[in-house]
Amino acid sequence: MPKNKINLLNRRLKKAEVKDFIDNGAKLHDEYSKDYYEKYWNGNEKQDLVYELPNGDFILVFDPKGDMLPGKGNYYTRDSFLRTQRWRKKVSEDYKHDRGSSVEHWRHFSKQGSQLFSNKDTNLDTIGKELNINKAALDFSYESLGKIDTAIENYPYGKPWETLYDALVFYVGEIIIKRVGGHWQINSTHHGGDYPYVTVENSTLHYMPINIVWQEIDGLNPCNLRKATADEIRTNAFLHPKNNG
Repeated sequence: MPKNKINLLNRRLKKAEVKDFIDNGAKLHDEYSKDYYEKYWNGNEKQDLVYELPNGDFILVFDPKGDMLPGKGNYYTRDSFLRTQRWRKKVSEDYKHDRGSSVEHWRHFSKQGSQLFSNKDTNLDTIGKELNINKAALDFSYESLGKIDTAIENYPYGKPWETLYDALVFYVGEIIIKRVGGHWQINSTHHGGDYPYVTVENSTLHYMPINIVWQEIDGLNPCNLRKATADEIRTNAFLHPKNNG
């Protein structure tokens, strides 16, 4: 193990620390390393390397022949590295299929379209059934969002887009409505077409449940719809104080 006594988890490694890990059994992971190959427009190439440690964690070593941090690396716990790998592939696929923005992504997977807020019972039933949450607990509180966050973390990766997208956008939107005294609106003024958002009467407020769900599901960090929803409300209150009374 490296001689540095500082906690190594999820932090930058010096060259000597990288060498220590390799000397002590870290194995080059060819498949993951391929994901970090890049070729630039001028013909230059960059090949970062991924090593798996005996304890199951990973280190990402920056191209030893490169210009940026050559031979240094990052240490990742197994869970954080695998989550990062899944996220990178998802982002790549989304951009490849022209769904790089939140609205484009939602529109690709949505089954209810801009009328998702009209299907309250269907959406609550979907959340309760798919996440094994008692429907009575879905009371549009922050606490209920915490239950959803926990359940999502144990839900198959990638599946929420197919089964829960509209239902979660609806649920987050209804919580915002309850908190700010707002209502659903169909976009006609902003880029992105006819997507649903939440606003308040006689205001320019533009709360985006679609953004919240898109950012939190299958992301780099554990799902936290509860915090993201509260942040959306606070941000709008800060940016548009007059509109919030």
